[in-house]
Amino acid sequence: MPAVPPVPRPTWTRRVAAWSILLFFVSLIVLTYFAVYYSNKGDLVTTGVVAGLASVVPLLLVVVPYYVTPIWAIPVPLTSEDVAQALARATPGLRAEPVGDREGPFARCVSVIRFDEPACTVGWYAMEFAAKPVAGAARTTVVLRPRTRDRKAVAAFRETLARSLLETEASPA
Repeated sequence: MPAVPPVPRPTWTRRVAAWSILLFFVSLIVLTYFAVYYSNKGDLVTTGVVAGLASVVPLLLVVVPYYVTPIWAIPVPLTSEDVAQALARATPGLRAEPVGDREGPFARCVSVIRFDEPACTVGWYAMEFAAKPVAGAARTTVVLRPRTRDRKAVAAFRETLARSLLETEASPA
């Protein structure tokens, strides 16, 4: 009988905002339409300019938000309550306040908390399974959006939170 491969350790991944992907496709379609329109009119200079814009602008609409407003996420095989406990253990002395208005990447979140040091917002949402969940599969996704440019502080906070989540996962329920 073949050995069951181990479940990979969850890690933080950077996410792209959905609105920037939508803008990518819309701008690509609109600029391509205008390039074809000006080509049919015989205006080769405008066609070249619009075609050049169609090759650059959509990419910029994805890349710029990716670097300007980073969104980090980590899928973990924990319940929402376990994630809340792990977050409380990871941030014992930090001032945190709950966020009432959930928007953007936090729209589906069960709970959203804003921290002052480092300035960031953390939320988590549970994934619903249509069938029986697989053992070790991610059940909750933790989302983090920094509000500070201090990358070292945010990276340390992410690692502390990930360590706490992994310790909660490893401890018996």
